[in-house]
Amino acid sequence: MRIANHAGRAVLVVSDDKAADIETASAGRFGPAPQSLYDNWDAFAAWAATATPAPDVEIDRLHL
Repeated sequence: MRIANHAGRAVLVVSDDKAADIETASAGRFGPAPQSLYDNWDAFAAWAATATPAPDVEIDRLHL
């Protein structure tokens, strides 16, 4: 699992140029702020271990 801050939003990196917005992929269970994932790390890690989110973000390296 690779997470990143893309333009201020937490994303799961799924390939070199694609990511999934975590708030969208989790149906709002986890917010868009990257720091919020660490505040609730155990629940996030459990969700991320089984999640198969559709990539909905084109990674722009200028926004990382």
